[in-house]
Amino acid sequence: MSSLPLIFVQLNEVNFDFVEHYVRKYNDLPSFARVLSTFQKMETRGEEAYEELEPWIQWVSAQTGKTYAEHGVFRLGDMVNAPDDLVQVFEALEERGLRVGAISPMNARNRLKHPAYFIPDPWTDTPADPSGFSTRLSTMLRQTVNENASGRISARSVITLLEAMAYSFNIRGTSDLIRTIVATRRQPWIKSLVLDRLIHLVHLKLLQRQRPDVTQGAVFDVAVDMRRSSPTFGKWVGVELSADNKRQLWVPPGFAHGFVVTSESAEFLYKTTDYWYPEHERSLLWCDPTVGVQWPVDGEPKLAVKDAAGKALAEADCFA
Repeated sequence: MSSLPLIFVQLNEVNFDFVEHYVRKYNDLPSFARVLSTFQKMETRGEEAYEELEPWIQWVSAQTGKTYAEHGVFRLGDMVNAPDDLVQVFEALEERGLRVGAISPMNARNRLKHPAYFIPDPWTDTPADPSGFSTRLSTMLRQTVNENASGRISARSVITLLEAMAYSFNIRGTSDLIRTIVATRRQPWIKSLVLDRLIHLVHLKLLQRQRPDVTQGAVFDVAVDMRRSSPTFGKWVGVELSADNKRQLWVPPGFAHGFVVTSESAEFLYKTTDYWYPEHERSLLWCDPTVGVQWPVDGEPKLAVKDAAGKALAEADCFA
């Protein structure tokens, strides 16, 4: 299992043969070009019968690893009536110790025991995760999508839409979303893009706000207060995170973060509240006596290059 997060992006009714053609011949579709050049491509086989190539069938096949003859789900929303022993990729990953989040997975049911978040597609009658925000967002998506033909949106849905925009705010993404909303007055056909952009922004925020998570092995995780105005400036806290104890550590903004692997090996997943900008990264000297972190190691640990070049607290860039 890779220590990198697995992100499963569903692209409905996209023909990758045409995508590759446009990328190669016309140097077009830059986002798809980056995907094709960055990641390896794996091709799978679809159904042989034309009528069984419906995307609602194929999503279930992709999420369960079963053919239509094996899973028998034909219509959008019918996954909720599938046999209990039909396991989706979401439950399989959770069973292996990973925290799973999903927003609008097509024709998927929520059977996760402890989802990081789960907001179903608007057509599948399965519950969202227990959080109030996810429940409100799910209700809003269902109402606006299912009444799209009439153009009606309830007052409650408008409030939830504004709440979701505030929750997922970032300058570039929210600006694009607002421009799309304004454009719908002249081009009503792009209304669906409003929800698509909103779902994307919400998913980014939910994904970034998850906490450190050790899925295999054990680490000693440390946070150091780097805020000069704080009464605990230069103080540290450490906790063991392991696949066995399932503990997590929230590291607030203004703190340095580091860890040491205490098992033979470990897989350590963590998320951030913003994008990672390597040019802004700084390192604190791991053995600075002023801080005095009590690392549970014998001798000097094997260090990354950036950690070996860390600065003492007195010389480090700190927060106000």
